[in-house]
Amino acid sequence: MHLKSFLIACLFLFRVLECLGQPIDNTASARTISGSTYTRFYYDNDFFTSTDGNYSQGINLEVVNSGLRKFPLSKLLVSIGSGMKKYGIALEHLAYTPTSIRHEEIIYGDRPFAACFYFKTFKLSVDTIRNILFSTTINAGVIGKIAGGEWMQKTIHRNLNNIEPLGWDNQVKNDVILNYDITFEKALMPYRKGIMFSSISKLSLGTLRDNFGTGFSVMAGKFDNPFFTITHSGNDFQCKLYSSALITLIGYDASFQGGLFNNDSPYTIAAKDISRLVLSSEAGITIQFKKLSAEYVQKIISKEFKTGEFHRWGGIRLGWKFVLT
Repeated sequence: MHLKSFLIACLFLFRVLECLGQPIDNTASARTISGSTYTRFYYDNDFFTSTDGNYSQGINLEVVNSGLRKFPLSKLLVSIGSGMKKYGIALEHLAYTPTSIRHEEIIYGDRPFAACFYFKTFKLSVDTIRNILFSTTINAGVIGKIAGGEWMQKTIHRNLNNIEPLGWDNQVKNDVILNYDITFEKALMPYRKGIMFSSISKLSLGTLRDNFGTGFSVMAGKFDNPFFTITHSGNDFQCKLYSSALITLIGYDASFQGGLFNNDSPYTIAAKDISRLVLSSEAGITIQFKKLSAEYVQKIISKEFKTGEFHRWGGIRLGWKFVLT
């Protein structure tokens, strides 16, 4: 299969999968897949923690291939060092709802309905001398009704014979998403005996979110050192447990405050009510065997606005290494 044909198939597949959050970060060391050519599907939902509301669900379909270094947007991505690099693209859909979807009217003091759909282009590079993992990502898409969040949730509930979600008429209005994200991760100690500690810094700038976060990550198990190799593995079997914690300084979030260019949303969270410091953490397990990989993760995040609440959700990732001709 040619790369172009495969990418067209992925676009179609993603729209099909939609009828079945927080930004989905597949570039962190804890979830790096060894290899330079693979595809990965990710789905998370608060269903996995028996909750409902706030961050409702996220879907991500990712393709990594060395041929994507020639993709036009890849030229706008920064890397470090002269070592190995990965190039990828992804489609991502995020949906947010208030704590109740049984009201047609606006629930003031709760989270607005919002949906985001965007295309991602990313580059992942490693500096093996300074033990640094570095990634840059361009996100381009839409927020609002055009992103299909209402259609997606109603389709799921209808097929599961669940209640019809109400209130989507009050969602954040259509606007443009254009964001540039940078992640910098550095090993704090040499990889030894299957244990690794690292520090993390993240910066996001654009029309969807403006924030800066810093924290740490720990991994344990049998796995390749992600600060030494990201494109090749000599191990057929890998298994790792990981946990990370992050504190984020929030400047702007369109899913709460509405888009940057469209001020006609019927309900948003005022800037003065946004939580400027947000704590988040996650823990999970990743298993990789030959061409297949699987991951399960649980996440928690502190109040994102004055009248909000802590929120938990879970997710699964499935990956498959492949070769394109």
